[in-house]
Amino acid sequence: MRKNGFTLLEVMVAVVILGFIMVLVQGTTSQLLDAKDRIESRDRALQMSRGTLDKIASDVSLAFLLRSSAMPEGTPGLTPEAIPTATTRPKLVTFFIGEEHGDRDSLRFTTLAHRRLYRSSHDSDQARVAYQVEASVDDPSQMNLVRIELPWLGDTASVEGKALTVAEGIRSFNLEYYDVRTDEWKKEWNTELVDWSGRIPEAIRVTIAFPDPEVPDDPARDIVFQTSVRPYLASGPLSP
Repeated sequence: MRKNGFTLLEVMVAVVILGFIMVLVQGTTSQLLDAKDRIESRDRALQMSRGTLDKIASDVSLAFLLRSSAMPEGTPGLTPEAIPTATTRPKLVTFFIGEEHGDRDSLRFTTLAHRRLYRSSHDSDQARVAYQVEASVDDPSQMNLVRIELPWLGDTASVEGKALTVAEGIRSFNLEYYDVRTDEWKKEWNTELVDWSGRIPEAIRVTIAFPDPEVPDDPARDIVFQTSVRPYLASGPLSP
């Protein structure tokens, strides 16, 4: 008569079966976690691109130029540093400058899209804004799209200040400008040059690409987002 319990062979067979099941469970779990990470990465790219393109569209749609460079007295938003003396009237410089840098284009311009954070602040709706690509501080191999805003106008076309990251880990940032006179999309635009003086492009095409989480090293598989913006004030410079 057989005693209660298992033989050594039965135990070994059970251990082998259990190990096989654990391998299957681990493989399935690993695949599910990888799929979850890829989906989350795609969702982050989608959310960042949507917010970034909306913000760029909001800024660019209100880009403007002034016909005169003279700063009217009492203009809101003018910093004390921009006023050398009480008798000297500083110059007001408005501009729209887009530069091509391969897959890292940049754009700086004057806009009426500034929003006051406090009701009692002495800001106006005028601002200088710049978008450019910079290496991440934490990971120099990662490229980020940053936005810089100066909530006042000055006497130069520079936009320097604290950069706010609006899109992390991008592959490329490209801009194109529609020139209605030649019916062509241009790679650059500079209102400080004679060809574009006093003219904002009729439309701006913005393209942002993120690496595909499944094949991050293959640029051909990038996740690409694109939008076109038409500035409301492209018809001509405003009178101060």
